[in-house]
Amino acid sequence: MDQNQQRVVFVGSFAEPGKGRLGGQSYACRALLASPIAQEFQWVLIDSTQKGEDAAGLLVRSWIATLRIVRLLYLLLFGRVSAVLLFVPFLGYSLLEKGLMAVLAKSLGKRVVISLRSEITPRVLQPFSHTVQNFIGYALQHCDAFICQSQRAANDLKQMYPDVAGTICIAPNWIDAARFRPAALSLETFAARPAVVLFVGLLEPAKGIGELISAVAQLHREGLAIKLVVCGAGALREALDRRIHDEQLSSVVELRGWSDREAILRALHQATVFCLPSHSEGLPNAVLEAMAAGRPIVATAVGGVPELIDDGSNGLLVAVDDQPQLAAALRRIIQSPELALEMARQNVRRAAESHDIAASWPRIAALIRGNG
Repeated sequence: MDQNQQRVVFVGSFAEPGKGRLGGQSYACRALLASPIAQEFQWVLIDSTQKGEDAAGLLVRSWIATLRIVRLLYLLLFGRVSAVLLFVPFLGYSLLEKGLMAVLAKSLGKRVVISLRSEITPRVLQPFSHTVQNFIGYALQHCDAFICQSQRAANDLKQMYPDVAGTICIAPNWIDAARFRPAALSLETFAARPAVVLFVGLLEPAKGIGELISAVAQLHREGLAIKLVVCGAGALREALDRRIHDEQLSSVVELRGWSDREAILRALHQATVFCLPSHSEGLPNAVLEAMAAGRPIVATAVGGVPELIDDGSNGLLVAVDDQPQLAAALRRIIQSPELALEMARQNVRRAAESHDIAASWPRIAALIRGNG
């Protein structure tokens, strides 16, 4: 390692699979560190992965956050650090913690770059007092640069904090697109029956998994040969198991639980269509990976998803919590293999051209250095 390189603290999610609650932020952080940017700086990592499937109690979470803040302060004072990169979901107490980290770093003369990793909405701040809301606003408005995943996220950030407009860089979420690319795409892939609908994500109400099961069950009752494969773990697992049993859907819905990256890759290449009916998203890695794997997409038009999916071109967009519309979109793709194949081909191309890590890491490196 070149001792003349800048030393950068990177606060993000770095847990190995199975050792924490992994989501899009986890894969984005690890993909970034696996890119050539790893050789550009001396990195000091502070892991903010949520441990376990369920949110820990507030007291425990506060204690763990305090330990992270103390470690950051020590590094800022004694660690010869020149910059701090913060991956921040725009969510409750995480935003408050990272805001405090940003204030500490700026007060000690360090460059602060924040990557906002979820949908940006004022309702996140509503539970906080005006004092806390003002502090978060102060923290965000005094950072050096922001990385937003989509134009919509950038617009929402500007609307909430107009003073940050000149510090925003749009860097759509990234993946190693080549890793997911299918060996081949053919009409037979999408004409096979039963059609396989794939969901990858946390088993939480906000991911829309309940509506998806209802939509697939409806199509099954209509006589369509269909199967739903669910890769993910979370708080709803037991309730979903009971529902599948009670509604006699065991031959239609398969809950695979937490799946490693190779298992997800195999599931993508075996799927007819990928579906993510979330109620809220930033720019989901799961959709990017499905695009790179050459699958047509059905997703809700939330967050940055409409910037990934042109409705009717490389996938279909539906309204949040609209089970009949969701079923209709799945039916349309499943019953039109030619349409599915064309969407699949477009998605492989788009993922490689616009969302490969090779195009993203140089922009982030430039922001850290201050010449982006």
